[in-house]
Parts: sequence; structure tokens; C-alpha cells
Amino acid sequence: MGYSKLYVLGRDGILLSTNLSVYPSDILIKDSSIYVKGISVIQKFLDEQELNLKFPICNYPKSFDAHGNFLAVLLMNGSLSLMENTKVLWMKDLEFREGKIHECLYDTHISPIYGNVRFFGNYVLVGIDDRVELYSLNGTLFWRFKLDGNITSLEASDLLALAVTPNKVYFISKNGILGSYTTNVKHVAVFGLDAVIADSQGISFLTFKPFVTVTEIDESIAREVFSNETPDLQIVLGKAAAKFVNAIFTRDTMEFNGIIYKSAWKREDYCLIQPGNGRGFIVGTHRYGTKACLLYYKERKPKKPVLIRWKDLNRNSKVEVEEIEVVFMENSREP
Repeated sequence: MGYSKLYVLGRDGILLSTNLSVYPSDILIKDSSIYVKGISVIQKFLDEQELNLKFPICNYPKSFDAHGNFLAVLLMNGSLSLMENTKVLWMKDLEFREGKIHECLYDTHISPIYGNVRFFGNYVLVGIDDRVELYSLNGTLFWRFKLDGNITSLEASDLLALAVTPNKVYFISKNGILGSYTTNVKHVAVFGLDAVIADSQGISFLTFKPFVTVTEIDESIAREVFSNETPDLQIVLGKAAAKFVNAIFTRDTMEFNGIIYKSAWKREDYCLIQPGNGRGFIVGTHRYGTKACLLYYKERKPKKPVLIRWKDLNRNSKVEVEEIEVVFMENSREP
């Protein structure tokens, strides 16, 4: 029997041609690396160098994904492993309900029917049975959510993930489930904050904006603060967020927790950060407070409500980080 051969094509023709030591069942291209999965070996090609990642013959990868030098692998026995090059950093045995007998020459065990692993930025996202679980690169479990059915497909970019069950598609951020809708999905793909969903009705293209605003001023403030960066979750900003937070606004005041905070245009302002439902809600009494909270959120990424005060100490009518102070933070004393 002859060798299988790998051809890498570019716009100008063949970039790489090499014999494979495995019979390929899956090919993954990530960054500048190419991964070719055989049964118990994954071959990695980088800059014309080859690295063989070997696994037990009877406990080979069911699903895998790559991110830089990291490789996340879900093995046939339900174990989740994270590797850096050839070194195993950690391994966890995941619980699963739906399984089938996997017989091998050297071993027999129960293998999960539904199991996928994807990198979600610098996190590891796992779909097993009807659960999605998010792990850090050091193996810490951040959260676990149960969906309406077994996960048949899981896709992720650095910013957005999609989990597909027989009746729904779920949209996932690093903070949890953003939402879902009922459909019989045939295929999904995700890139950045853009998703493509193919179902029996056709193909849908969805875009998740990093900022939800209703005024050009709020949009401009968000773009100025974050520049070319993208927040870790969707931010509902300014007037668009006002009706979703636990505060009451008038033209120059904010009432929060029974206390009224008065703002003075261009001199002093208050704002509120309130995370919830996989999004962040940020609103100031005036635009200066909104910008102050955006600056604070960008650096601290609070998980609980925070009330911020900005005062123009140098009288230049500009919001600067050193002029921002925390007035209230949930589960902490006021400074």
C-alpha cells in the first residue's frame, strides 16, 4: 500500500507536497500550522518541519483543535487533554451520559457519542452530551450550561461560539449563552463575530456587533476607547442600556440604590456598569460618565455592578483614567 500525500495549495500553485505517515481522517489548518489526524497520531507541519503527536492506539482523539502551540484533544474514553507541543499540561475525565462500547485490541471502554472540543480564544470550549463547558488553559472550569438536547456540532472563533442541537442553535460568549433560536440546522460556520447558518429554509448570515448603541455619539465613544480591540462580550451602551439597568435617570441625575447622584455638564458625571445575560450594560448620566465607565470596564472587566464617578480635576473637559473613582461596587464597601 502506498503513502497518502498532502498537498498544500496557494494562489500561485502548490506550496507544499509531502508524504504522510498516517491515513488522514481529518485536516486542520490553524495559523501557520497544518494538522493531519490519523487514528492514533496527529501530524503537525510548520515551516516544513514535521512533528508527530502520538496517542494510545485504543484511546485516540475523537475531536481536536489547535491554538498557537496548544492542542486540545477529546479522547475516545471521554478524557479532555491540553497539550503544548508534545507535553501534556493537564487531563480531565469528563462525565457523559450518551455512550457506546468502543472495542479495541488492547482495551474496551465506553466512548461518548456526542463530544467536540474547540478553542474559544484563550479558552477551551467542550460540548459533551447536552452540556457546554468552558475551561481556562490551566484547566480551571469557568462555567457549565445545559442545552435542550445533545450537541451535534460545535464551532468557535476567538469571539463567538455556536452550539447546535437537533432543534436549536445557541450563540455563546465567554460569559455564557447569549441566546438561541429554533431551527433544524444543517451546517454552521463562525468567524470573528459573524456566523453563517444553513438550515432547511436557506442560508442566514448573522453579525454580532460588539457595541449596541442608538446614538452616533455613544458609538464614537466606544470606538475611541476600544480602538481596534474587541470587548470580551457585547456592550449595550448609553441610551440603549438605560432601560436595562437598575437606575433612574433625569437630564442631570442618576438615582441608584435610593441615592441621587447629580452631574454637572463637562465637570462631573456618574455612570453605571451592570453585567448580565452574557452582555455588559454601561450608561452615564452624560456622555462623560459613559466614557469613564468604558475606560474602567476595558481595564477591569467587572463581573458585578459598579457605580463610577468622574470629576474633571484638571479642567480640560476630557475624561482621563486618573479622574475616575469607584463609588459603589456590589459585595464591597464604598471607598
